Amino acid sequence: MNSYTWILAVVFLGSALVRVQGYGNGAPPSACDSMVPGHQGSKPQTIASPYTVSVQVSSYTPGQTVNVTVRGTEDFRGLLLQARKAGTDEVVGTFQTPPSKFKFRPCPDGGANNGITHIDTSTKNNMTFMWTAPSTGVGNVQFYGTVLKEKPTYWVKLTSSVISGEGGDSNGASSLLVHISSVIGTVLLAKIL
Repeated sequence: MNSYTWILAVVFLGSALVRVQGYGNGAPPSACDSMVPGHQGSKPQTIASPYTVSVQVSSYTPGQTVNVTVRGTEDFRGLLLQARKAGTDEVVGTFQTPPSKFKFRPCPDGGANNGITHIDTSTKNNMTFMWTAPSTGVGNVQFYGTVLKEKPTYWVKLTSSVISGEGGDSNGASSLLVHISSVIGTVLLAKIL
């Protein structure tokens, strides 16, 4: 084999290894905010997702553990999962040790175990993760998942239902609305009587 052929073989194999490594190691830290994997030449899907992110509770208390399930009508190969304060990009809480084929994806400003991502390219489905709420209330929380069917095919920021919790701005706003409604009701009732 001449030197030109060797060079081509090394370049080809090297680029193939880099591609496989980037795909199999999970979402990079740079994906934490946008939750977009950053695969070159691909864009998020705009059609309905075959995947869901779900929780079985409608509220939580500080320190409570909540099961979060990612499932689909088709298998998936990649995942980035976070809990965020509802209506914000603030990542909250921590995940407990994930199942095999997954690892923690620490995201800035949120702690070491505040995200989950895949570690290999094997197929996965119906995966449940345990999330622990912060020890002090942060208000309403929603889970966000980016699910990768295969490298060019993925859905970004699929959301669970919102689970309500004490503390944070969301509950303060609710309390204020209840108070205002009560005052208005009292004033209207006084005018009628």
